[in-house]
Parts: sequence; C-alpha cells; structure tokens
Amino acid sequence: MRGFEAPQLPVEALMAGAGAMEELEAAPTSALTYIKIGLGPEAFKPSSFALPEDMDVMALADEVGRRMQGHIELFLMRDTPMPARLMPLKTQRFSGAYDHLARVPEWTLVDGEEEP
Repeated sequence: MRGFEAPQLPVEALMAGAGAMEELEAAPTSALTYIKIGLGPEAFKPSSFALPEDMDVMALADEVGRRMQGHIELFLMRDTPMPARLMPLKTQRFSGAYDHLARVPEWTLVDGEEEP
C-alpha cells in the first residue's frame, strides 16, 4: 500500500473493530492479508498487507476512517463537485467507466492541443 491508495482492507478492519461484521463480536484486527485474484504467478498467493512503518493495523484503519470521513463531509455534505479522475494515469490508453458522464474528452486538454 502506497500513500493510502488501497483502503479496502483497512476499512474492513475498521468495520470489524466497530462490530459491523454479522455474527462476529467487535474486535481489533491484528493483521491484514491480501490475495490477488487474477492471472499470473502472484495470483491466489496470500501476501501480508504492507503497513506504513510507524503504524499498526488499527492505527492505519483509524487514519483511513478519518480520511474517508473527510471525503464524505467534503463531497456528500456540501456542494463540492466530484472530480472525474482523482488520480489519472498518464499511461492509461482506455477510457474510464464514467468518463462519458463527466465529459472528460471535452474538459481535458493535452499540452500542444487546440481547444475544440
């Protein structure tokens, strides 16, 4: 995990700590394991979730929860417009699933291009 870009497992740890998992008592999470689903040599091999050096699982989960709450307050509780591509990949050769709704081609200019 780099720069909090993959928050799914920490969010699940936060939920488990809050008792949101059906038929399980609330309890802190001590480790996270990632299993890649797909093709290739790393597919279906369990690997430890990489934590920042200065955090344990629950500290990470709390920080992810704090950041998620900030996004909720910014985008859902106010009239702040949501970006179509929060972190676009410069090497991406295909359109995103929602680019047509956000009118990305009309709003995106590449260096050296003329406006439409």
